[in-house]
Amino acid sequence: MKKADPNYPIKVLNKTFSILEILLQHGSSMNMTEISERLEIYPSTIHRILDTLKHWGYVEQDPHTQKYQLGLKALELGMAKLHQMDLVREATPYLKELVNQCNETVHLGVLEEGEVLYLAKEESSQTIRMISYVGKRAPLHCTALGKVLLTYLDLGWVIYSRSYWNIVF
Repeated sequence: MKKADPNYPIKVLNKTFSILEILLQHGSSMNMTEISERLEIYPSTIHRILDTLKHWGYVEQDPHTQKYQLGLKALELGMAKLHQMDLVREATPYLKELVNQCNETVHLGVLEEGEVLYLAKEESSQTIRMISYVGKRAPLHCTALGKVLLTYLDLGWVIYSRSYWNIVF
């Protein structure tokens, strides 16, 4: 679901976070023109923001291709948040116990903006596994964990989500 607009938006921060979001969603490197065209922001503005993000380590630029991707500082920021979450710390022993009992990979996730966001994962020893990773998002109706979350949601929210995302169950 869409986020509510901030009460006092700062335009350059909105543009900065839009750049970070598009690099996150794209999943691979992008050049400045691609970013500019996708966000409909002037290349000169994109360049200045990327230069600042590069200085702080939140993006990296490949010297050969000149393409940008998320930097290690973004990973550091995300991992710091993950380690601050009591939910993950408290749930980890239970996730391990579930893996030991059923020999299946176990995930911990939360409902975030109408999607499931994976917070933790404990792998089984099975040879065939689901490809997933901590930090991944997925539509609720496309994953087992998402379907479990859907069963506990208010019916009004589910109906709204179906129409918003054009989902057919």
